[in-house]
Amino acid sequence: MTDVKGAYLIFDNASNGSLFIVWKKEKVENALLYIRPTKPVAEFKFTSNSGKSELIRNLQSDKKLFFSGLCQFFKEAKDIKGVITLLPHFNDSFPIKVIPLKVNDPFDLEGVDAISVLPNGSSSLQVKTMKKDMFVCRGNAEGASLSF
Repeated sequence: MTDVKGAYLIFDNASNGSLFIVWKKEKVENALLYIRPTKPVAEFKFTSNSGKSELIRNLQSDKKLFFSGLCQFFKEAKDIKGVITLLPHFNDSFPIKVIPLKVNDPFDLEGVDAISVLPNGSSSLQVKTMKKDMFVCRGNAEGASLSF
C-alpha cells in the first residue's frame, strides 16, 4: 500500500467493542479497512479529535452492529469517492469475512448502488442479478445493507 493518507477503520475493546474511523496522513497500525480518497478531503477531518470519531459501539451485544459499522465506513468512502482496501489485520481480528473484497486489493465504489456486509459462509446473496430493494432487504435480514 503506497498511499497512506486517508481514513482507517479500527476496532477498540472500549464500550463493549467499538468501531472508529480515523483520518490520518500516515499508516495506522492494526487497521481493518482503508479508504484512499480520490478527491480532496477537508483538513478538519484529520485534525478534529486527532482525526478519530466513533462509528458504533456495543458490538459484542449484537453482531449486526458490527455489520452496520462497516456499512457506515463504506458510506464515508462513497461520499468522498474513495477506494476501499481490506487490510490484513481484518482477517486476523474477526471470524467475519467480507466478499468480494480481498486483502490489499482496492475496491472502487463508483457505480455501486448498494452494499451488504454479511457473515462468512452466507448464501443469501449468491446470485448473478437481483433487484436493488431485494438485495438490501436480504442483506439487512442477515447482516447490514446500505443503499446509495
